[in-house]
Parts: sequence; structure tokens; C-alpha cells
Amino acid sequence: MKKYWKSITAFAVAVLGIGLYYTFSSFAFEDAPDFSIKTVEGDDQIVSDLIIDGHIRSGNTFDQVWISSSGTKYRSNQSFFNSIEGPEYTTSRSLQKKYKSFMRGKSYFATNMYEDEGHLLHVSNSIRGTNNGNELELSKLDKSTSSATENNIKLVNTTEYYDVQDVQIVDEKVVVVTRNWIREDNSGSYQIHTYTFDLDSLELIDDNIIIKKEEMGENDYEARISMLSNSKPLSQKDHAIFRKTVNKINHTTQGNYSEEEISNDLLAYEYSTGETKIIELPEKLNGLSVEFFDGEALYFISHDDERKLIVYNLGQEKVVNEIHLNDVLGKNGLVSTSLSLKDGQLYLLDYMKNKPTITIMNMDSEDIIYEGVILASNDKNQEMLEIEGMRFKY
Repeated sequence: MKKYWKSITAFAVAVLGIGLYYTFSSFAFEDAPDFSIKTVEGDDQIVSDLIIDGHIRSGNTFDQVWISSSGTKYRSNQSFFNSIEGPEYTTSRSLQKKYKSFMRGKSYFATNMYEDEGHLLHVSNSIRGTNNGNELELSKLDKSTSSATENNIKLVNTTEYYDVQDVQIVDEKVVVVTRNWIREDNSGSYQIHTYTFDLDSLELIDDNIIIKKEEMGENDYEARISMLSNSKPLSQKDHAIFRKTVNKINHTTQGNYSEEEISNDLLAYEYSTGETKIIELPEKLNGLSVEFFDGEALYFISHDDERKLIVYNLGQEKVVNEIHLNDVLGKNGLVSTSLSLKDGQLYLLDYMKNKPTITIMNMDSEDIIYEGVILASNDKNQEMLEIEGMRFKY
């Protein structure tokens, strides 16, 4: 009996979790309002793949809501398992449905999969504290034959666990970018690796360390490295971008400390060459934060009186576009506006208004090509909606 106790416990916990889920769901809104995207001007097909994430709240009652051109979906109306991954048009659910056999037992994160016309790739993320935390599993689906290939490799012994940062196909090779946490180093050091595999066999060809988190001085400096998120997950990219900051740790006699930033650099790893270099930005971009990265260009927002979206192309190493935003931002400016990019169009969602608005601009011409508003089925329910952001269907 003892050998079954873990399975019995896991089953009991699962049953309890499902029971609690449906119990709490029964307390959701009895007459939850419907929300819709109403087109004011432009072609409503342009928002057909747009999803608005939010929630409604009334007193102690709370529910998550997804709004699209096809209507409203509430988390409380989803099955227990569907509620975990969201409605059917989320990327994870769509991949599970379209590639059911290949995706069985696999999880989608924004960084651990790649897709093009011929292939779908998946890389497992490791779990800290497990015996197989340094085992990497790479899977490939050949769409033309529907055949799947897998390979497991053991990372170097010094790796305790890793996070997948990106997956790409470059010149008939698979390149996996990971952040590897080092076992022997109690200071929390890590390295950024690229693992190169043969596309056909998935055999490992090369393992390179492209960025190290150096130990600088005797507890006086700390380096931090983070990868910029990409606005086009699953897609092919020319570069991976990292931000590296070095802070000096100033200790006081009272045992407290403060941090002083010494350097703050953007590093570009080019997939085709395998080279990593510091991005030398023009002076006008110094001090500005990166709003988007799409694999080819960095998008910066200027916060002066003339607010602009400034596009810096990595291959050309120069600013290639400056898009004026003053005319399309609400009175609260960027404080109340969520931005997103898709197919050369800039989406602006002003979520602080009583009736949130959607504006879409062509980035080349700066023409407004769509205006819409998010409306509740009943005016009294409008203020119950709180917007969290927007994204696009898979």
C-alpha cells in the first residue's frame, strides 16, 4: 500500500482542487454582462484576432474576462482544465488542438517553442531542485510528414537548472538559447548558452557560452543579465537581445546597503554569425526604455512633449522611423495606454476611460486606420470592467 500513497495523495489533491474550483465558480456573477468591440471607424476585420484581457468586479465578486470581436468569455464558465490555459483561442490551447499528438505532455511558454511553415519545435524547461534539472529535451515535428523526432541531452555537470530563452532554426540547424544556473556557485551566478543541433537528427553539434555573469570584485559589484521579450513569439528572428547592468554595492556601517548603477548596456546576439556585441545607440535614445523588440528592430518611447515611438533597426544600426503619438494618445498619455505591434500596425488601447477605446495606426503612413470602443451590454455594468491588456489570437 505504501508504494501507492503518492499517487493516492496526488489524486485526492486534484479532486479537491477541482471541487473547490466549481464551488467558487458557482458564486460568480449570475447575470454577467456581455462586452463587445464596437467599430467606430474602419474595417472591423482588423480586430478579428484581437483579445482584450480584463476582469469584472462587484463587491466581493470577481471574474476574469476575455473580450474579442466574437463576444465575451468568462473564466467561471470554462471547465476546470480549460480555465488553467484560457479560452480556445489562446496560443497554448490552439497548439494543443492543432498538433494534439505532438503537444501531448508539453507546455507552451513564449520562449520555448518555434514554428515556421515546415517545422514546429519544443524545448522543455527544467525544474529547479529535481534530479533531472540539467536535462534538456528537444522535440521536432516535421509538418510535411507529420513525423516527430526527440533528443535528450545532459547539460554540463555544473548546471543545476536552466531556463529556455529562445528557440530558432538557422541554416538547417536548431539553436536553443538558455540561461544556465551554476551549481557550485552559491552567489547565484549564471551563464547564457547557445546549444546548436542538427535539424534532421537533432544531434548536438555545439555548446557555446555567449554571455557570462562575471564576479566583479569582493562582494562590491553585481551584474544582472535579462533577455528582452519578443513581440512575435514562435517566429523567426535575426537577433536575441539582452540587457546587462552592473551595480556597485555600497555597504554602510549599520549593515545596510545601497546600489549605484555603473553600466547599463544592450547586447545583441546575431543568430546567423553567432556573434555578440554591445549595441551602440545614438545619443537621442540614451536613457529611453525599450518598449518592443520584434527580432529585427528595437522600439523606444520618448517621453518629452513630442511623444514618439522611435524604431532602431539592428541590421542597419540606425533609427529608421519616428512615429508621432501625441494625436492618438488620450489626455493621460502613456500612463493609461497599452501598446502592441502587429504586421506594421500600432495598436493603442486606452483603458482608463469609462468606455475603453482601441486605435490602430499604420506605422509607415501614421494614418489612423481603425477606431473602436469596448462597450458593455448595459451602461450600468460598464464601470465593472477593468482592462489588463491586449494580445492576439494564435
